[in-house]
Amino acid sequence: DIKNTAPTEQDYPVITLILMSESGDKVAYGRFEKEDYLNNINLNSLFKKNSTLSIHLNIVSPQQSVSGYEIGFIKQQRSVFSDFCQWQQKYASLAILNLCK
Repeated sequence: DIKNTAPTEQDYPVITLILMSESGDKVAYGRFEKEDYLNNINLNSLFKKNSTLSIHLNIVSPQQSVSGYEIGFIKQQRSVFSDFCQWQQKYASLAILNLCK
């Protein structure tokens, strides 16, 4: 599960996963965009404040033995274009051009 503990809505994070050997060497690395772990959720929606989401990450087992892992979260930066697309979806009847397909 991941939880948004921020006081406001925000974009879903990029999730990183590092698998490590017993000696601490990095064996594998994965980077998961929201498209990789959001099922049945509008990709343009925001992660609501104080909400929890169960996720499932599909990973391929590396050939080397794994004894540890590290998970990280990278905050997405919203662009002016994505903000415009959300506004256009909300007020579609007022939009002259549909640039956000």
